[in-house]
Amino acid sequence: MSDDEQRKRRIALLGNAFVSRKVEKDIHAALEKVRATRLNAREPGNVVIWGESGVGKTLIIEHYLEKRRTICEEHGSLRQDLIAIELEGATSPVLIAAEMAAQLGLEDLPKGRTASDAGPITAAVKHQMLMQGVEMVIIDEFHHIAPNEGAVTASRVARWVKSLSKKKKRSRQAPFGLREANIPIVMVGTDQVRDLVLKEPELFSITPHFFEVGRYTHDTPSEQLKWQAFLADLDDKLPFDEFSGLSVPELAFKIHQVTYGFLRQVGHLIVEAGRLAIERDLPRITEAELYDSAEAQFVLQQAAQISKNSSMAERKAIPNPFNGGTLAAMRLRGVLDDASVL
Repeated sequence: MSDDEQRKRRIALLGNAFVSRKVEKDIHAALEKVRATRLNAREPGNVVIWGESGVGKTLIIEHYLEKRRTICEEHGSLRQDLIAIELEGATSPVLIAAEMAAQLGLEDLPKGRTASDAGPITAAVKHQMLMQGVEMVIIDEFHHIAPNEGAVTASRVARWVKSLSKKKKRSRQAPFGLREANIPIVMVGTDQVRDLVLKEPELFSITPHFFEVGRYTHDTPSEQLKWQAFLADLDDKLPFDEFSGLSVPELAFKIHQVTYGFLRQVGHLIVEAGRLAIERDLPRITEAELYDSAEAQFVLQQAAQISKNSSMAERKAIPNPFNGGTLAAMRLRGVLDDASVL
């Protein structure tokens, strides 16, 4: 493998560096339990996963799907145990059901009495999910379904979730419905999702699992140690021969300043800094690369604005806290000495 190919491979590995957190393990365990017990329960055990944008909710779901989703063909028919969709922009139950129908391979979709009548298409989707052995539905960015549109919309959404998740198909042998029709819904999004479920008593009654995914805070000594432990674990996963010292308290504090503890912002900072270190043939990320990464990405000096919980003082743009820059990196490689810049 050529040097150029090795560099490209290492740069690709930067984006895959991942640190597992306790909240991820707790969520995955809960999803497994809900799936394993759904046939023994009278009603589905829906799940809410909520938190601010950028804390890593979608990443938690992606890792679960990688490990636990199965799609195959059995006797010429499609079989899949999980349906997962991500909402983009304002949407409605009808549009979500249509997207689910597409994943299930349904083409001729029944229409309701009105454009907003999700009943017929939801019934068709539910029937096909039973046919394909679907055990759970995960809907990411669920807050887009009811973006502050009032009690009427919230009630309509709640009724739709109930109709999708609760058993419906009844027979003489099963007058209360088949338990195979209990298909838990995992609703992932901001605190709007949590509030929607809490405000609707019937939906709340079949949603026993709530998980908040938060950002890393840095106010108390215990929070600082937790943040440093996370950075040490991340440092260990990076494709370098030497540790970059990300967890050293002074540097960890600076990293928190520009990321505000959001995993998405940590990714932006470290992936670009790592790319620069690899292209500069360095054995680790130095503060110079962190400086250049922060300079190149304006959002990293405005990270606190992402959180609605940040104070007015925190929302002000901060100066780049890292020492160095390109000249410092060149000195590290021996390209420059101190006299050459005087």
